[in-house]
Amino acid sequence: MKFALALLATLVLGGTANLIRGKHATPHSQTDEQWNSQVPEINNPKIQERTWKDGSEYRYLYDGQILTGMPDVHLQFAGSRVRAIVKIQNNGDKDVMQIEKVFVGSLHERFVSDPRSMIQLDAFEPMQEQDAPFEEVLKMPVRFTVENGKVDNFEATETDPSWSINIKRAILNTFHLSLTDKEEPKDQTRRETLKPLRAEQSNEIKPRPTKTAGQQTAEDDQDDYFTVVEDSIAGRCEVSYLVLEQPANKPEEIYPIYENENETKSEQRGQSQRQSAGQELNVLNVTKTFDYRNCEFQPFVFKGIHLTSTCPGCESRPEDFFNILESAAHTRYNITGARQSTDYLIESAISAAVYKITPRSHFAGSLVAYAGAEVTLIQSGPIKGPINFPETNANQIDGLHMINPRFERREGEKFLYEAPEASRPIVQLKKYWPNVDEKPRKVKALFEKLVQGMEEKEIKSDTAVLIEHIIHLLEYSFEEEIQQIHNEIKTVSVAGVEKEEIDHMFADLLVSTGTNCTFTYLKKLIKEKKIQGSTVIDVLGALPFRMQVDKISGVMLQEMSELCMDESVSASPFVERACWLSFGTFVHKACVHRPRAEWDQVEAGQNSPKTQGTSRASQQSRQSSPRQSGARDQPEFENRLCPADVRQTIVQKVTEKLKSFAEDDEKKILIIKVLGNMGLEETIDELAAIAVDMTEPIYIRTQAIYAMRIMGLKYQSEEVLEVLLPLYRESKNPTQIRIAAFLTIMSSKPDLPLLEDIAQSLNREVDLDVASYVYSSLSSVANSTDPCLQNLTRDARIALQFATPLNVEFRHSKSIQKGTFLPHMKSGIFWEQNTIMDKDAPAPRAANLRVHANVNMKSFDIVEFGFETEGLGEAARKFLGNFTTENLAEVISGRAARRPRAAGQMPVESINEIDQLLNLKPQEPKEIRGSAYMKIFGQETRFVVINPQTVSRFIVDLISQQESVIPKLMSGEGLKVDNRRVGMLMDSKLEFPTILGVPIGFTVRLPIVTGMKGLVKASMTPKPEGGLAFFKQMPQQVALEMKVKSNIAAELHAKLSVYIGFLRVGTGCRTKLSLNMPLDGKVDFSLADRSTKVTMNLPESPVKLVKMAYYPVTFVTRHSKNSVTYQPKNIPQGLEGQRRTGKAGQTEQDSSSEEQSRQTGQAKTDRALMLDIDEVETELLTKTGHVSFPKWFNGLPVTIPDLWEIATPAFIKSQDVNFQIGHDSMAAKLEVECEHEYPNTRLSPLYLPVVGAKSRLEVKLTPKAGAKKVTVAIFERNEFAVQSEQELLNKLKDKVEGITIKNLEKPSVPTNYEKMPKMGRSLQVSSI
Repeated sequence: MKFALALLATLVLGGTANLIRGKHATPHSQTDEQWNSQVPEINNPKIQERTWKDGSEYRYLYDGQILTGMPDVHLQFAGSRVRAIVKIQNNGDKDVMQIEKVFVGSLHERFVSDPRSMIQLDAFEPMQEQDAPFEEVLKMPVRFTVENGKVDNFEATETDPSWSINIKRAILNTFHLSLTDKEEPKDQTRRETLKPLRAEQSNEIKPRPTKTAGQQTAEDDQDDYFTVVEDSIAGRCEVSYLVLEQPANKPEEIYPIYENENETKSEQRGQSQRQSAGQELNVLNVTKTFDYRNCEFQPFVFKGIHLTSTCPGCESRPEDFFNILESAAHTRYNITGARQSTDYLIESAISAAVYKITPRSHFAGSLVAYAGAEVTLIQSGPIKGPINFPETNANQIDGLHMINPRFERREGEKFLYEAPEASRPIVQLKKYWPNVDEKPRKVKALFEKLVQGMEEKEIKSDTAVLIEHIIHLLEYSFEEEIQQIHNEIKTVSVAGVEKEEIDHMFADLLVSTGTNCTFTYLKKLIKEKKIQGSTVIDVLGALPFRMQVDKISGVMLQEMSELCMDESVSASPFVERACWLSFGTFVHKACVHRPRAEWDQVEAGQNSPKTQGTSRASQQSRQSSPRQSGARDQPEFENRLCPADVRQTIVQKVTEKLKSFAEDDEKKILIIKVLGNMGLEETIDELAAIAVDMTEPIYIRTQAIYAMRIMGLKYQSEEVLEVLLPLYRESKNPTQIRIAAFLTIMSSKPDLPLLEDIAQSLNREVDLDVASYVYSSLSSVANSTDPCLQNLTRDARIALQFATPLNVEFRHSKSIQKGTFLPHMKSGIFWEQNTIMDKDAPAPRAANLRVHANVNMKSFDIVEFGFETEGLGEAARKFLGNFTTENLAEVISGRAARRPRAAGQMPVESINEIDQLLNLKPQEPKEIRGSAYMKIFGQETRFVVINPQTVSRFIVDLISQQESVIPKLMSGEGLKVDNRRVGMLMDSKLEFPTILGVPIGFTVRLPIVTGMKGLVKASMTPKPEGGLAFFKQMPQQVALEMKVKSNIAAELHAKLSVYIGFLRVGTGCRTKLSLNMPLDGKVDFSLADRSTKVTMNLPESPVKLVKMAYYPVTFVTRHSKNSVTYQPKNIPQGLEGQRRTGKAGQTEQDSSSEEQSRQTGQAKTDRALMLDIDEVETELLTKTGHVSFPKWFNGLPVTIPDLWEIATPAFIKSQDVNFQIGHDSMAAKLEVECEHEYPNTRLSPLYLPVVGAKSRLEVKLTPKAGAKKVTVAIFERNEFAVQSEQELLNKLKDKVEGITIKNLEKPSVPTNYEKMPKMGRSLQVSSI
């Protein structure tokens, strides 16, 4: 009862108070009364023509509104409004539309009672024309044709920007109706992807039969409700029509489609217009509903991580990836005229749509956008003055869907964009862009602030935000501008930061930008050796992952291969290796992971470009290749940006290099890995030849097998199985070869019969390592929760019934797969560990660890590490057996004598005699061979080859660098550590159209900065000599002293936003993260007594190791075409200036008592976070929920968003997680404080923030008062006394000479036991 009363009081004081706020107009706002006075036809329509007639002119009032927010949390919204007068002239042949009067404004409100209704106009803050020329741009006319109610042949002027074109196409989309005939899919190859339509009649919709009153025919329902495939701003989708035709003299029978006061007034005006005109025309009430789940084509834009794999069985079409988006839209028409005629006239049309982004599940919150548009006829009559449409340079654009042009080149002040639907480039004039002038000055100011922020004692997350602004400017920079920016960057100087670090950071930013211009400039820097060493390797390794797929072309691939063969790259084997691996990843993204829009249907063996006059949109097809579809009767598809001839040229070039490196194992492995990164089916034959070649070393053959893993994963190719199945089934093949073949077979998702065959073969398997590995792998898959393996998991469970359970010791090879999938989060993370054991050594001969994730039924690898070796077991025994020798060189060479055999072991002479009797010959020692690698997103980025040649080269390189590295490290001053990295760790975007024509996008960006600075010292006893003499003396003691501080700062922005030219509004979640890891201590290794001692110096005061804040926001960003940048005005600390907006026309008077209540007793309702723990030390949170940037961004040339935190109701439930690691008596302890606030009363089962939740995490290291350091020591003792225990004796039964098992069971210690060498370890922890 108490909770109910508290809940009621909170609702009354917190919610109702918001509804009684008075009307508060924004500065320079326009009111409905002003529009009514300037355009009197709004209230008094002048209708002279009631039909669609040649030579007539029609003027409509257009209102469009979109609001974004998180209604699950609070009714706080940010939005925009477009109002315009639209004039359409019917010229008979080609009609023309022009927008006359324009208003564009933004809204940011704490409370909106009904976001689906049109809000009063004066609540929106207008964009001034001198800053944002909306009216100048939108006044550009467009031309089109109308036939049988269908809008077609759309033409725009040359300089009309794309965002303006999309708005006009959305307006014309309102006039696109299928009342007389219906459309069928233009692309018959995709006809099967459409679900069966609910009405599949002939192309012509039959007119309704004449009937008398009271009669009903069987076709009435069919005529009143039907379904068609229709062009719209959202693509070619299924549309359902509900049509009711009523005579004008019976208005009471008209279908009641009007729901609010404004819509009812609109219908009343229409009735009065018809009555005043004296026309007895019928009225059509039409409701058009869009089904966006059943589309032939949708103009989605997805950019981000493309190295993902579609889950087989989880998705039937590539478009299903966008199931995180749920949208619904409909339009209600009031039409004058007969349905069977073609001259009917639209009096009014009211559209409404909801777009919901659900990144996780429906129970975890959503980002929502409400869109509405109204078109009302206010004037019609003869054409007074023709609209001038320029005939020259007219741009014809197919269809009515949203276009997303791609930048191609610049010509003076013109920026040219290409769109598949357009007949010519779309020109973007510089004056119609938000200001992008003076890029060198702006980038320098931002970059200098970035460097300064990284030099501070603790890097703040605000520093990471600067990366996003810098990359935005670099994205629109050309090569000459990038050169100017680089010249300015060279002048940046910050105390304590080396010049090399500044160059490295700028190279990181160029890589993160990922445009053609930054690629060209980086290539120039590498060729001119302006960047060298580790910087080049880092740049080449990260470049293909940041380059957007649509920007990779055949020319870029050619330039990349030429770069890898350039002398500046080939001079260093590490740089050359990074370059070729990067080239393979480029090819993979261009030729395998192209978006489905880049695939065209072609006849076998031909590449078909777009024919003149056809719609490119209708040619778009599925992303999968012909092999991936698996249906032989399907037409073949060709990647038009990476056709077969280009692929063949690339494969031929790489395979020729492979053949030229026949004697060089290191370069041969490099080319094999490049072929694996490429992932082209054309390379299978070359890799297969190496895999089956018995003369090749095992570790090279396994490289070729693993390189085919991508082919099996992407294509499920039968050619891969034809090569690998014989290798697996042949028991004479080495263990590593068979296991590698099986692992690659499993990556191709084999069918159930093949899995059953493999499982049955385990019953007669003679190799325990192979049997153990295969059985453990099938068992792990059978228990997997990965939805992308659900079919394989089901089949593995069935197949295991044919195999005998196998339980072998840990020393045999195994495959372990673990992980978890959270359905309510739509994501999961999994890890896979594979080990191939070595019978001759305790360590495995090969192992790898792979971590991969599943997000929204898309699987992608995150990281993978692995190694494989030959001859390592013998070398390890030799090294460990001589570990105490004084001569390190003899240990490495193997010339050192072995340690004397222990008592009780058989003498060497006896062993030799047994070998002679059994005719056994000692095995020849094997050379150490192997490799180690690292993969990012399934692509190899780093690897090393281990063989005598590479080891020798490593020693030589180490000695050659002794003047710069070893002396500093061993000297008293130490080696300085100064490493700073910046970049965009994640940058993905999903963009889709709205009914207003403007795109709405869901973006996830994660800018991150890392810094490591300090000093490292090392010492050895005895002190080593220089040069090769360094390896002649085994050190007895090694000490490593370090004082290094590591910082990581990042901000994760996940937001849903709408962009209209110069205005961006949206909502999202903001996560601020800061990690601080100080390392101050010393490590001592004593080889003489085999002890390790670690001493850590404690900080003087508590240190916050981890700080995290997560909260939802709404924002408005207003750009300007001028050189000044817009920054929000100061927000008052109280709530007096906040407005509350409801439906249009709803206003109430302020209540002083309730205002006082809101500021006192209910102040917690609008707090940023209702937490008891200390707030994160930042200026980005205030108690009113306004996020400001008063100090950090002050004076910087960036546009600052007006950012508000979404208020949290006072009755929110929360979860607290507070604990500590350690005890008050210990030298230090870790304190963890965490709190979640959830946007509803249902608590999450996991301690994970849902969308719209608020969270804060803090991990603090607190030293004990007076404690200065902690020491942890591990001692290994060779001799020690033990008690007589049965377990120890039983372990010695095979080692003690002259003792029988019976005697071992006695409680007394054998005499010889005291003479045996014994080992043990002890741990000591102390603090002072």
